[in-house]
Amino acid sequence: MKTTTSFWNYFITNQKTITNLQNEPDTTYQKINTQLEKKLKNYCHHLDYLLFFPKKKTEKPQIIITANGNPLYFSYVENLVKAAPKLKNWQIKAFVQPSSKIEKMKQGLDEPYVFCDVVLKSSDLKFTQLNSNDQKKKLDIVVYLKDYTIYCENQILLEAIFMILYDLLGEKSMVEDLNFVQLGQMPEDQSNLIHLYELQWYIDKINFEKRIKT
Repeated sequence: MKTTTSFWNYFITNQKTITNLQNEPDTTYQKINTQLEKKLKNYCHHLDYLLFFPKKKTEKPQIIITANGNPLYFSYVENLVKAAPKLKNWQIKAFVQPSSKIEKMKQGLDEPYVFCDVVLKSSDLKFTQLNSNDQKKKLDIVVYLKDYTIYCENQILLEAIFMILYDLLGEKSMVEDLNFVQLGQMPEDQSNLIHLYELQWYIDKINFEKRIKT
Protein backbone atom coordinates (compact mmCIF):
# COMPACT_ATOMS: atom_id res chain seq x y z
CA MET A 1 0.00 0.00 0.00
CA LYS A 2 1.26 3.46 -0.90
CA THR A 3 0.65 4.98 2.54
CA THR A 4 2.39 2.02 4.24
CA THR A 5 5.41 2.58 2.04
CA SER A 6 5.31 6.31 2.77
CA PHE A 7 5.50 5.72 6.54
CA TRP A 8 8.41 3.31 6.38
CA ASN A 9 10.28 5.32 3.74
CA TYR A 10 10.19 8.33 6.06
CA PHE A 11 11.30 6.19 8.98
CA ILE A 12 14.25 4.73 7.00
CA THR A 13 15.34 8.14 5.72
CA ASN A 14 15.32 9.62 9.22
CA GLN A 15 16.22 6.61 11.33
CA LYS A 16 19.55 8.07 12.54
CA THR A 17 17.79 11.19 13.78
CA ILE A 18 14.97 9.13 15.29
CA THR A 19 17.50 6.90 17.08
CA ASN A 20 19.02 10.00 18.67
CA LEU A 21 15.66 11.76 19.10
CA GLN A 22 16.00 12.23 22.86
CA ASN A 23 19.10 14.34 22.31
CA GLU A 24 17.80 16.38 19.40
CA PRO A 25 16.63 20.02 19.73
CA ASP A 26 12.94 20.52 20.48
CA THR A 27 12.28 21.76 16.94
CA THR A 28 13.72 18.57 15.42
CA TYR A 29 11.89 16.43 17.98
CA GLN A 30 8.56 18.03 17.13
CA LYS A 31 9.17 17.91 13.38
CA ILE A 32 10.00 14.18 13.38
CA ASN A 33 7.04 13.27 15.58
CA THR A 34 4.67 15.42 13.54
CA GLN A 35 5.76 13.77 10.29
CA LEU A 36 5.66 10.25 11.71
CA GLU A 37 2.17 10.84 13.07
CA LYS A 38 0.98 12.41 9.81
CA LYS A 39 2.20 9.51 7.69
CA LEU A 40 0.82 6.93 10.12
CA LYS A 41 -2.58 8.64 10.17
CA ASN A 42 -2.57 8.72 6.37
CA TYR A 43 -2.36 4.94 6.50
CA CYS A 44 -4.94 4.51 9.28
CA HIS A 45 -6.26 7.36 11.39
CA HIS A 46 -6.87 5.06 14.39
CA LEU A 47 -3.27 3.92 14.85
CA ASP A 48 -0.54 5.42 17.00
CA TYR A 49 3.11 4.65 17.59
CA LEU A 50 5.29 4.46 20.70
CA LEU A 51 9.05 4.96 20.76
CA PHE A 52 11.18 3.34 23.47
CA PHE A 53 14.84 4.17 23.94
CA PRO A 54 16.83 1.74 26.12
CA LYS A 55 19.22 2.87 28.84
CA LYS A 56 21.81 0.27 27.80
CA LYS A 57 23.67 0.94 24.56
CA THR A 58 23.70 -2.79 23.79
CA GLU A 59 19.89 -2.82 23.48
CA LYS A 60 17.95 -1.67 20.45
CA PRO A 61 15.35 1.10 20.48
CA GLN A 62 11.78 0.01 19.70
CA ILE A 63 8.88 1.38 17.73
CA ILE A 64 5.54 -0.14 18.61
CA ILE A 65 2.50 0.29 16.39
CA THR A 66 -0.73 0.25 18.38
CA ALA A 67 -4.46 0.36 17.67
CA ASN A 68 -5.05 1.54 21.26
CA GLY A 69 -6.91 -1.66 22.04
CA ASN A 70 -9.46 -1.30 19.23
CA PRO A 71 -9.84 -4.74 17.58
CA LEU A 72 -11.40 -3.19 14.46
CA TYR A 73 -7.94 -1.97 13.49
CA PHE A 74 -5.74 -4.87 14.64
CA SER A 75 -5.34 -6.02 11.02
CA TYR A 76 -4.03 -2.57 10.06
CA VAL A 77 -1.37 -2.85 12.76
CA GLU A 78 -0.37 -6.33 11.61
CA ASN A 79 -0.20 -5.33 7.94
CA LEU A 80 1.90 -2.27 8.67
CA VAL A 81 4.39 -4.23 10.77
CA LYS A 82 4.56 -6.99 8.13
CA ALA A 83 5.47 -4.32 5.59
CA ALA A 84 8.25 -2.97 7.81
CA PRO A 85 11.81 -3.02 6.48
CA LYS A 86 14.46 -5.13 8.22
CA LEU A 87 16.46 -2.65 10.29
CA LYS A 88 19.36 -4.11 12.25
CA ASN A 89 19.37 -1.24 14.76
CA TRP A 90 15.64 -1.22 15.55
CA GLN A 91 12.97 -3.53 16.94
CA ILE A 92 9.62 -3.07 15.24
CA LYS A 93 6.67 -4.56 17.10
CA ALA A 94 2.93 -4.88 16.64
CA PHE A 95 0.79 -3.95 19.65
CA VAL A 96 1.70 -2.92 23.18
CA GLN A 97 3.44 -5.94 24.66
CA PRO A 98 2.88 -7.65 28.03
CA SER A 99 5.09 -6.60 30.92
CA SER A 100 8.51 -8.21 31.09
CA LYS A 101 8.82 -7.58 34.84
CA ILE A 102 7.03 -10.71 36.05
CA GLU A 103 10.06 -11.91 38.04
CA LYS A 104 10.09 -8.66 40.00
CA MET A 105 6.39 -9.10 40.70
CA LYS A 106 6.98 -12.64 41.98
CA GLN A 107 9.47 -11.21 44.46
CA GLY A 108 7.18 -8.32 45.40
CA LEU A 109 9.74 -5.84 44.05
CA ASP A 110 7.49 -4.30 41.39
CA GLU A 111 6.88 -0.56 41.42
CA PRO A 112 3.43 0.54 42.64
CA TYR A 113 0.90 2.11 40.31
CA VAL A 114 -0.30 5.48 41.60
CA PHE A 115 -3.68 6.72 40.34
CA CYS A 116 -4.52 9.91 42.24
CA ASP A 117 -5.15 8.57 45.75
CA VAL A 118 -5.24 4.89 44.69
CA VAL A 119 -1.94 3.03 45.14
CA LEU A 120 -1.75 -0.57 43.85
CA LYS A 121 0.95 -3.16 43.23
CA SER A 122 0.43 -5.96 40.71
CA SER A 123 2.07 -8.41 43.10
CA ASP A 124 -0.61 -7.69 45.73
CA LEU A 125 -3.52 -8.56 43.44
CA LYS A 126 -5.08 -11.97 42.89
CA PHE A 127 -7.92 -13.34 40.78
CA THR A 128 -10.30 -16.22 40.16
CA GLN A 129 -12.27 -17.12 37.06
CA LEU A 130 -16.02 -16.66 37.13
CA ASN A 131 -18.05 -19.57 35.74
CA SER A 132 -14.98 -21.74 35.15
CA ASN A 133 -17.13 -24.37 33.44
CA ASP A 134 -18.35 -21.86 30.88
CA GLN A 135 -16.90 -22.53 27.42
CA LYS A 136 -17.03 -18.90 26.30
CA LYS A 137 -14.05 -17.72 24.29
CA LYS A 138 -13.26 -14.86 26.67
CA LEU A 139 -12.70 -15.02 30.43
CA ASP A 140 -14.78 -13.43 33.17
CA ILE A 141 -12.67 -12.86 36.28
CA VAL A 142 -12.81 -11.40 39.78
CA VAL A 143 -9.78 -9.36 40.83
CA TYR A 144 -9.21 -9.25 44.58
CA LEU A 145 -7.63 -6.31 46.41
CA LYS A 146 -6.47 -6.12 50.02
CA ASP A 147 -7.96 -2.64 50.40
CA TYR A 148 -11.08 -3.01 48.27
CA THR A 149 -13.33 -1.88 51.13
CA ILE A 150 -11.31 1.34 51.32
CA TYR A 151 -11.22 2.04 47.58
CA CYS A 152 -14.56 0.52 46.49
CA GLU A 153 -16.35 3.87 46.11
CA ASN A 154 -13.47 5.45 44.23
CA GLN A 155 -14.57 5.94 40.61
CA ILE A 156 -11.03 5.54 39.27
CA LEU A 157 -10.49 2.07 40.82
CA LEU A 158 -11.83 -0.04 37.96
CA GLU A 159 -9.96 2.07 35.42
CA ALA A 160 -6.77 1.57 37.46
CA ILE A 161 -7.25 -2.22 37.46
CA PHE A 162 -7.81 -2.19 33.69
CA MET A 163 -4.55 -0.29 33.20
CA ILE A 164 -2.69 -2.88 35.27
CA LEU A 165 -4.32 -5.69 33.26
CA TYR A 166 -3.34 -3.89 30.04
CA ASP A 167 0.28 -3.89 31.21
CA LEU A 168 0.17 -7.54 32.24
CA LEU A 169 -1.55 -8.91 29.15
CA GLY A 170 -0.59 -6.50 26.43
CA GLU A 171 -2.93 -4.86 23.96
CA LYS A 172 -4.07 -7.85 21.92
CA SER A 173 -4.66 -10.41 24.68
CA MET A 174 -6.46 -7.81 26.78
CA VAL A 175 -9.08 -7.48 24.03
CA GLU A 176 -9.20 -11.04 22.69
CA ASP A 177 -9.06 -13.03 25.94
CA LEU A 178 -10.76 -10.94 28.62
CA ASN A 179 -14.50 -10.25 28.73
CA PHE A 180 -15.63 -9.10 32.17
CA VAL A 181 -13.79 -7.92 35.29
CA GLN A 182 -15.36 -7.73 38.73
CA LEU A 183 -13.61 -6.42 41.84
CA GLY A 184 -13.74 -7.80 45.37
CA GLN A 185 -12.16 -7.76 48.82
CA MET A 186 -9.28 -10.18 49.29
CA PRO A 187 -10.63 -13.10 51.41
CA GLU A 188 -8.76 -14.55 54.37
CA ASP A 189 -8.59 -17.93 52.65
CA GLN A 190 -6.59 -17.33 49.48
CA SER A 191 -5.81 -20.96 48.72
CA ASN A 192 -7.95 -20.97 45.56
CA LEU A 193 -6.76 -17.61 44.26
CA ILE A 194 -4.14 -17.00 41.58
CA HIS A 195 -1.67 -14.13 41.46
CA LEU A 196 -2.75 -11.58 38.87
CA TYR A 197 0.71 -11.60 37.30
CA GLU A 198 0.00 -15.25 36.36
CA LEU A 199 -3.10 -14.30 34.36
CA GLN A 200 -1.37 -14.60 30.96
CA TRP A 201 -0.10 -18.07 31.91
CA TYR A 202 -3.65 -19.00 32.99
CA ILE A 203 -5.14 -17.72 29.72
CA ASP A 204 -2.56 -19.65 27.68
CA LYS A 205 -3.38 -22.78 29.66
CA ILE A 206 -7.13 -22.40 29.11
CA ASN A 207 -6.69 -21.73 25.38
CA PHE A 208 -4.40 -24.75 25.02
CA GLU A 209 -6.95 -27.02 26.74
CA LYS A 210 -9.70 -25.69 24.45
CA ARG A 211 -7.61 -26.45 21.35
CA ILE A 212 -7.03 -30.01 22.52
CA LYS A 213 -10.76 -30.59 22.98
CA THR A 214 -11.67 -29.31 19.50
